[in-house]
Amino acid sequence: LGKLSRFPNLQYLILDKNGLGRNACDALATMLSRGSCNLLSLYLKDNDLDNGCVEVLTSSLRANTKLETLELNKNDQITSQEGGGLLFQLLGGRD
Repeated sequence: LGKLSRFPNLQYLILDKNGLGRNACDALATMLSRGSCNLLSLYLKDNDLDNGCVEVLTSSLRANTKLETLELNKNDQITSQEGGGLLFQLLGGRD
């Protein structure tokens, strides 16, 4: 995934059902935090993501103004309270 930065015009990335975990989240977060990232939609459905992955992704998305869609369904280790709470805060919700 680290080589994705070579494709600055990439707008849609579908990585469903790839067994992705923390290392992939770290690489995606690095890509998303770059000003040159033009990604509009990121699909990560049915992987091995957890609340730590959501934390890494939400941290990078604070500076990203382009991503419009983030699909995280069917990642059973993401809890609605912790992972969902981080996403809610990112979108401007209150604790």
